[in-house]
Amino acid sequence: MTSGSGPAVRARRAEQAFGAVLAVAGVVIARAAAVLPAIPAQAYGPGFFPMWVGIALAVCGVLMAGRAWLGAAGPLVSPGPSSPPLGLGPSWRGVLAIAWLVLGLGAVALWLEVVGFLLCMPVFMLGYLWLVGEPARRSVLTTAVAMALVYWSFVRLLKVPLPLGWLEGTF
Repeated sequence: MTSGSGPAVRARRAEQAFGAVLAVAGVVIARAAAVLPAIPAQAYGPGFFPMWVGIALAVCGVLMAGRAWLGAAGPLVSPGPSSPPLGLGPSWRGVLAIAWLVLGLGAVALWLEVVGFLLCMPVFMLGYLWLVGEPARRSVLTTAVAMALVYWSFVRLLKVPLPLGWLEGTF
């Protein structure tokens, strides 16, 4: 790796910084979740899921920062044969994906009770995966598995009801 401030060096530094921030955020989340009070007569308390999410974020952050620090970080957008959606370049693709995350999460927060988890979240996730260029088959499979695991984890394991919205009475 050469010294300087070329695009590859800046990308690696940005990945190192983001990985470090992600790791710190994960530790903060895990620690905050660990001190949540237990619920009587329940095996899992309210901090169980957030604690594991925090641990996963911390591990991912450390791996991301370590990979960038070792110089193994690849390009931020792969130069593969697939073209970005809507014929837009890589930078617009990233901007749209970030906008989808921010605006989509806001829409999910507004409509989750009315429309329901099982309708809102797959639309949100499929839209994001499409924007980042994931193949359709993999996106549908990933979304189906993720929604099934999240729904089962919350409703069956943690006993936290998720809003069904328009699907109320069908399950």
